[in-house]
Amino acid sequence: MSALSGVGALVGGAVGAAFSLTWENIKDWKSSGLDTAVDDLIAARKDAKGAGDYILAIDVSTGWSGVGAEAAQERRSELESACEVLLANIGDLLAATTAAQNGVGDVELLVNEAISRVEYWGFNISSSGEVTDPDPIDAAPSSPIMQQEKLEREEALGTARESVAAALTRAQEVNSDYVEALNKVANGEVSEVEGLGDTPGVADTPPVAASTEEVAAWWNSLTEEEQRSMVKHNYRGLGNLDGIPAWARHEANLKKLDDEERAVNALLPTAQGEHKRALEQQKAEIDAIRTALAKAGEEGQLLLYEEAWGEPGSERAHVAISVGDVDTADHITTVVPGMTTTVESMPDKVEEMQRLKQHSEQAAGNGETTAAIMWLGYDAPQSPPADWSVAGTDNAKRGGDSLASFEEGISDSRRLGAGDAHMSVLGHSYGSTTSSYGVAQVRPGVVDDYAVYGSPGTLPGYDMNVPEGHKYVLRNSNDVIGMFSGALGNEPLDDPSFTELDANDNFSKREHSTYLDEGSTALNSLSKVVAGTAG
Repeated sequence: MSALSGVGALVGGAVGAAFSLTWENIKDWKSSGLDTAVDDLIAARKDAKGAGDYILAIDVSTGWSGVGAEAAQERRSELESACEVLLANIGDLLAATTAAQNGVGDVELLVNEAISRVEYWGFNISSSGEVTDPDPIDAAPSSPIMQQEKLEREEALGTARESVAAALTRAQEVNSDYVEALNKVANGEVSEVEGLGDTPGVADTPPVAASTEEVAAWWNSLTEEEQRSMVKHNYRGLGNLDGIPAWARHEANLKKLDDEERAVNALLPTAQGEHKRALEQQKAEIDAIRTALAKAGEEGQLLLYEEAWGEPGSERAHVAISVGDVDTADHITTVVPGMTTTVESMPDKVEEMQRLKQHSEQAAGNGETTAAIMWLGYDAPQSPPADWSVAGTDNAKRGGDSLASFEEGISDSRRLGAGDAHMSVLGHSYGSTTSSYGVAQVRPGVVDDYAVYGSPGTLPGYDMNVPEGHKYVLRNSNDVIGMFSGALGNEPLDDPSFTELDANDNFSKREHSTYLDEGSTALNSLSKVVAGTAG
């Protein structure tokens, strides 16, 4: 229980009043500390649902009448009601525990950020959470440069203190909420009692605005029959839901794709003007997705399909396609592309994933498998002057939010499925900026390796939740992006947190787009990152 002082103790049955937490209590919190509790509750829900199905199948009326039949029917009804209440209690416990697990993950992230800042600046942090500067700059430095350094150091000290305070505040919220939820169950207060013929103890439809841990627990607490029914009847809410397995997302998104194609084909013959152009664009995107899936092969999976809504962050369609089975692969890599990438680019991008998969499996050896995902889950900037978003980081920030959830969803789904996989993220060009925002937000322990190539700038390496020594950078010798290095953040080649890997030396005139070409040095380097053998 030491890894979850406070919240972890509650799992052992210590239900009561919440108490004040200190830095010493929370600095070693790990969301994985609640894994066993979640697993046990999922198993309990499935067992209880199985018992409920058995109760429903009991027939005490056919060919039987009289006092004995009435007593049997009454007893059956009592068992049915008791099972319904049991399932409701299990459901509330599961909801409370997965919410707590998500909250502990938030604390883990905030603690990691605070420690990273403290260590980067050489500050000290006490067991109570007090951050101090052991080497402050003199009160009145003589030079303007020293004055600027003093100001930066004082600002960094203030930010570090704010980070510690944020972690403590969130920890107190998580602890209090969990105690309150457990006390309700202990006092016999259940949120809802459903009939055994429904999905008692879990949501009847895909949860909205839930964490990836909550989604994964919800999905895995369903029986196989319930899961299949969910894909059949609620597929529009499942295809892009982070936390459910790839097979379910794929089947759901194919159903949605079929719907959209039928609708487009029905409307195109009579459409005119701007409406017709929009439908033709959507038709071209659907065709590109189908072509890309065909190139992805039998194990290809459509993990994301979002139509354009014409709002910031969704002005263009989003899609993610894997080459390889995300649910079973030993290594899973997510590649974030950069400027000018569109859904119509996906067939060519999938060919790149085929090469990356093949070379990474060679680098890993021992028959280990790879799933390589081309993730266009954001509005990649298009070419100026029509689109100047490449000059800013708004698209990258929005994309980073989505990428962090996507990665956590895969991790949580795998933990409750085939088991953990080695996970990596690769970011190219503007996609390196986007991915840096993602790996800075993702829970520690989710992304094992991270590489950027042809990068115009990233967040500082110490902000990223990737193990030390597992962040990489490479740039081709004639890559024109070098002219804009650092334009969108830190120059990763100058960041000591990144290890530089071998890239191409005059491989061709298209140096910014040759990283994943067959025969390139960069492809071999990136394949080692995917295989976990780089460095």
